[in-house]
Amino acid sequence: MNGGQWRQRAEVAVLIARLIVERGLRHRDARELLAGKDWTRDREGLKNALKRQLEGQSDRAGGRVLERISQKEFWRDLERDCDWMELQGHDVWLWGDSDYPAGLATIAEPPAALFLLGSGRDALAAGKLVLTVVGTRRPGWYGQAATDHFVRNLAAAGTTIVSGMALGIDGLAHRAALEAGGQTVAVLACGVDHVYPPEHVGLYTAIQERGLILSEFPPGSRPRRSWFPARNRLLSGLGAATLVMEAGRRSGTLITVEHALEQGREVYCLPGSIFSPESSGPNRLIAEGAGILLDVERLVAELAEGAAGPEAAGVGRRLRQQRLERGEMPQLPADAELSLPARRLLEVLALRPANLRELGDISGQSEESLLLALQELETAGLTTLVHGRYVRRWQGRL
Repeated sequence: MNGGQWRQRAEVAVLIARLIVERGLRHRDARELLAGKDWTRDREGLKNALKRQLEGQSDRAGGRVLERISQKEFWRDLERDCDWMELQGHDVWLWGDSDYPAGLATIAEPPAALFLLGSGRDALAAGKLVLTVVGTRRPGWYGQAATDHFVRNLAAAGTTIVSGMALGIDGLAHRAALEAGGQTVAVLACGVDHVYPPEHVGLYTAIQERGLILSEFPPGSRPRRSWFPARNRLLSGLGAATLVMEAGRRSGTLITVEHALEQGREVYCLPGSIFSPESSGPNRLIAEGAGILLDVERLVAELAEGAAGPEAAGVGRRLRQQRLERGEMPQLPADAELSLPARRLLEVLALRPANLRELGDISGQSEESLLLALQELETAGLTTLVHGRYVRRWQGRL
């Protein structure tokens, strides 16, 4: 892409974002504008495309748009924003781009334009398992330890971690992902050039260097209270599942959960003490049917049975390979004397979960022999069944 093409794309992205923020342009109209190609010719082509898009609208919003794009000041401000974006190395994704995040394409009101900053443009690429991690701004030691444990293991195995860069769980998740050598995406309720909260200026810099900062709001925008719920729909939409670590009953985290459920995404929660206020939110969600966060491999095995199957399966294979490399083999009871068929199945399941038919194909054993061997392994506490697939337990846990 040459400089002129980048400038044209940046200009239309800023125009769309500013008009949406000013409540003059609807997301739907912006997406329809981009579906046409008149805007790619020149500025006059863009103005004419906007006018045609808004023809016949009797509401005041359409009138505001036409008034704004006729003002020289509007275009001077837009040019200034594009100059700033170019200077800072910003980029944009537009609706219809081949690398527009697939997770957002299916949600209600997907943004027509996204602003991004950072080196990790491939963090949301096709084939990546993307998980959203959210929670309270004031986590206890349990929530902190659990977030670090889950995120480090997931990120090290190739999972992209998405969060909102808030204090508390969000910041912990971003840091754990980076420290594990993984990728993380921060979705902001302000412009990508604005550090919020200011306490996270160091984290913001680290994400910019090794991850991705993302926003639908135009450059220079400070956060507004009303923008956080809108931002949360992007958090949940990007992830194949949302992981809730700790949150009170009235936590803003639950807005993200509501978006996830509306979008058809999975929700998993960290169970906690009934006496802990910060576990009341996750515990209630579990009681209402949310998944339970008990172990990294169990989570990935369950995700592999859903829409994120291929991506989760790849992460699962890397998790098991890492455990093998660390020498974390299953601990057999001292008095366990496994049969040869059972030992062979244990070796097969060290590579990946498998159903009965797959175990038969790989091991060459008869169904009767397989069932006897599996019963032997389950009795010894070395395997368990998760959604129709047998999973090997590691050191007494999944």
